[in-house]
Amino acid sequence: MLLKRSRLRAIIAGEVKIKKYYRVKDRLEMVETDMPTFMIIRAIEGPIRSW
Repeated sequence: MLLKRSRLRAIIAGEVKIKKYYRVKDRLEMVETDMPTFMIIRAIEGPIRSW
């Protein structure tokens, strides 16, 4: 439970990035992006629903 809370806290604080891989000609490039807004909102609302 503590691990889940710390993970949700990191998502809400914007510390978690999503890695996306794009194929560019003959190689792959990785780009780190912020979490989408809907995922941040779900992280905030998630613990409330489970009560």
